[in-house]
Amino acid sequence: MSIKLIVLDLDGTLLKSKWKVHPENVAMIKRVYQEKPEVKVVIATGRAPISTIPHARACLINEKAGHIICYNGGSIIDLLNNKQEILFEKALSNEQGQKILNFAKENKLNIWGYATDNQTAYINHRSLKVLFVEYFNKLKVKKIKHNELPSFYKILLFCKNKKQVPKMLENLDQEKDLELATSSHSVIEVNPIGINKATAVEFLAKKWNIQPEEILACGDGMNDYKLLEWVKYGIAMDNAPDELKKIAYGITASNTEAGVAKAIQKYLFS
Repeated sequence: MSIKLIVLDLDGTLLKSKWKVHPENVAMIKRVYQEKPEVKVVIATGRAPISTIPHARACLINEKAGHIICYNGGSIIDLLNNKQEILFEKALSNEQGQKILNFAKENKLNIWGYATDNQTAYINHRSLKVLFVEYFNKLKVKKIKHNELPSFYKILLFCKNKKQVPKMLENLDQEKDLELATSSHSVIEVNPIGINKATAVEFLAKKWNIQPEEILACGDGMNDYKLLEWVKYGIAMDNAPDELKKIAYGITASNTEAGVAKAIQKYLFS
């Protein structure tokens, strides 16, 4: 079967830095649209739409394919013709949100919660504002109040160090209604159960009558694990952890070396 859908993570994959898509990746995606117009390209990220859409526009994804997956699958948005139609969304319940906040407080973890207004992030420690506003400066950042709990698509838990992560994952995994993934050495991402990049891509694949064997996906983090495992051409970046590389169909160059462009060249054009 030929490839009909390309799914790309942002940070550590499509982007060469926190702000810019690698120019070779931009050129390759534009080549896909010119030479293989039947192939769709979708961004699948843990980010909010407000910090994803500019990168989709840089690659003409909003004009051609039109779709982005945000919050690890918590929201699927159609950008075609400059609209922002939500095709699917699933947020954490208020009960789940409160449970996660209580867990963070008990274990002295910092949190970053993506609110369902798509405009605001909530934190419990001001040091995170300095860290994240630098990268995602379009989001409003507010201090969370336990008596005024907003609705969240996704919550990030910041462990003190890498060694603490397995224990926190083990404790959280006892809550059977939460989807857990790690996106860096000390960050745990929490979504409602069943919400991940694989299920989000499956939603779009069914909409377009595309099979897993017809999908190429590139990623660098453990929140890409289920996606790379589900599609046939699951490609890990060279900067990905070994756990991801072990289950990948192949390994491409790092994000700073335009690994996405090299993977598309190899599996779509060669």
